[in-house]
Amino acid sequence: IISDIEMPEMNGYELATAIRDRDEFNAIPVIALTSLASDESRQKGFAAGFNEYLVKTDREKFMKTITDILLDPTSTESPTEVS
Repeated sequence: IISDIEMPEMNGYELATAIRDRDEFNAIPVIALTSLASDESRQKGFAAGFNEYLVKTDREKFMKTITDILLDPTSTESPTEVS
């Protein structure tokens, strides 16, 4: 699942939390693709349950992440370290 953070009705943090609250969805990778680039937003995203938090302007990282997931879906079991 690829989700933006800023959405009407339910934001991406709420969506990720709702997905992670359901055991049957725990194996599904959830990726944030957003324009919110602050460390606070990233930390909030990982706390909500996103496996990866990508900024829309970083196309190279987005493509690498998607390729990695397609090659090994289990590669997103834990969030990427925030540098």
